[in-house]
Amino acid sequence: MGDEKLSNVGLQDGFDLVVTPDARFARLLRRDVRRTSRTFAIAGLLLSITSLGTFMAEGAWFLAGLFGLPFGVIW
Repeated sequence: MGDEKLSNVGLQDGFDLVVTPDARFARLLRRDVRRTSRTFAIAGLLLSITSLGTFMAEGAWFLAGLFGLPFGVIW
């Protein structure tokens, strides 16, 4: 077992890694981003609309509208 001679080179010189984007993966990623951003836009719009509706209410619902409207716009 001790008679084997191992190479001392190892990874001392480093190695090169080349990453190239796959066209199919990029296309699927763009589609998912579009779909996700559309969902976020719809959720923000619905939050804003429902918050505007609570301004006609009284008490705690009015406060919920005050907090919900900025969150819907920022969303």
